[in-house]
Amino acid sequence: MESGDQVGDYVVVGWTINTVPRLEARLPLNLLNRHILIVGATGTGKSYTASRIAWRVSLKGIPVIILDWHGEYGDLVAEGVRLNPFENPVEFLSTSDPRSDVEVISDVLGLTPPQEYLLWRIISEKGGRLDGVESLARALETYYDDASWLRETRLSLHRKLKILASNPYARLFSSSSGLPGDAAGPGKPLIVDLSLIRNVNVRRVYGTMLLARLVNMNYGLRKRYLILVEEAQNYLGRENPVGFLARMMGEIRKNNIGFCVITQSPSLIIDQVLVNTNTKIIHSVKSNADLEVVSRSLFLDQETARILPYMDVGEALLFNPSLKKPVLIRVE
Repeated sequence: MESGDQVGDYVVVGWTINTVPRLEARLPLNLLNRHILIVGATGTGKSYTASRIAWRVSLKGIPVIILDWHGEYGDLVAEGVRLNPFENPVEFLSTSDPRSDVEVISDVLGLTPPQEYLLWRIISEKGGRLDGVESLARALETYYDDASWLRETRLSLHRKLKILASNPYARLFSSSSGLPGDAAGPGKPLIVDLSLIRNVNVRRVYGTMLLARLVNMNYGLRKRYLILVEEAQNYLGRENPVGFLARMMGEIRKNNIGFCVITQSPSLIIDQVLVNTNTKIIHSVKSNADLEVVSRSLFLDQETARILPYMDVGEALLFNPSLKKPVLIRVE
């Protein structure tokens, strides 16, 4: 369906609807690092679509890592390798980029400016003597506060960080990186089961730090990766976005890493996601707010916009820069 593709340099998402002859709906591999957005109301097939893309891209020899918010991809991708976050800790307070970790913690846990300042001050002073989140918590407990505002800030910061340092969550963060690699092989995406982390804020911290480590790991290697981020509103929601992750989406194209961002409600995610995803797969959406966002971002004509609430399960609008306009497809 796209002109100019080299033979085999794409994956098939499904088939076009209402065309004679029926045509393949293709996702060119050279568009992966320009990011993908998959949206759709609950039960419309968006997770199935994401799982098919993950598996087919992996068959091409491109490593795929799925951040599985609800623990559903183990069933959707039977060939995938399921990873337990507690057995794959991320490095806490990376020595290569501690400022990004501070920003992640601040955004997710809602630190005030004084709390963020104190956190960075302790990290700067302690340096290599901090060997994990538990070490940081101990440093906060014993930190000398010579002013009332500093004491109040220290205690409130300790309360917010305590959940990360408590059992069993302290096992998620270590002094060295234990990143999942790509050893599973073609056709076997790696599935990080975030649902095993019961606390949502801890889940967000771990998921975002894992994303940061994966991106940093690939700097200089230029190796192509695809990372699926399920329930993206938990990281990139309008009310509580992780700023570091939002900027990362705009910067990592040159590093050959692609995001596949998946959400049930496009109106809940920040505008940068809509701007920085060049391939969009839109399953049925129902709410007026979601319909408006989709119609505006794809410049849909009224006739096409009217069908969005009524598409069947598995049907979707596909758009990417190789198409002149969105086309109606059935995912298979």
